[in-house]
Amino acid sequence: MKNMSVKDILEYSGGTMQQPCPNKAVLGIVRDNREVAPGIIFAAIKGAKTDGHDYINSAYAAGAPCCIGTHVPEGTKAPVIVVPDVEAALLKIAEKYRAKLSIPI
Repeated sequence: MKNMSVKDILEYSGGTMQQPCPNKAVLGIVRDNREVAPGIIFAAIKGAKTDGHDYINSAYAAGAPCCIGTHVPEGTKAPVIVVPDVEAALLKIAEKYRAKLSIPI
């Protein structure tokens, strides 16, 4: 991602930040907490077998500036952008990001 910040992601997602979070640069968003690196936001999605919300703390420890989820699990120390639907929020973010690019379709 180019020229994106936590503030942009918060605005584009339509969510609310549940804890204070510095307005750091965002390099990307991933759904797999094992792919998190500094500057990469973790999107916590509940799957059939695993709930991504269980990995928010480990994603934050790996360098995620914040995470996106539908709730903040008890004991979570990471800043979380709370949205009603994570996949819908990712779509909104992608649409806004695409609109910023000056690449013809």
